[in-house]
Amino acid sequence: MFEVSNNKVIDKAVQKFVLGWDYNPTFRPSTNFSHAMVVEQHLYTLGYEVLIRRCASEKCGLLRTGEARHGDFFCNVTKEINGLYKVIRHKSVAPTLPLAICCSALKSVGIDIEESLEERLL
Repeated sequence: MFEVSNNKVIDKAVQKFVLGWDYNPTFRPSTNFSHAMVVEQHLYTLGYEVLIRRCASEKCGLLRTGEARHGDFFCNVTKEINGLYKVIRHKSVAPTLPLAICCSALKSVGIDIEESLEERLL
């Protein structure tokens, strides 16, 4: 799991790279649940499936491996390949559901959220 210091950068990147929009400062998918649902629905239109889980019990494998903390959200984006099977495209773990969706959405379009997004947005 990574720490996000600036949600505005995530919001800009999601709008530009996932949705193909010009930046709208009132659209805040990394912090607003209804805006994050727009991103999730867009992933479906691109042929992805989205699985979201909350790490709320000790049965969560991500808790046992230390990849998540109790209460974190897990988002996994998959896509069917040649009609045969689904491959894990990208997973994200974040403290909020909107942020987990945004991070996985960015990963699914090839944006590495661990590197400097600010440079890619210039």
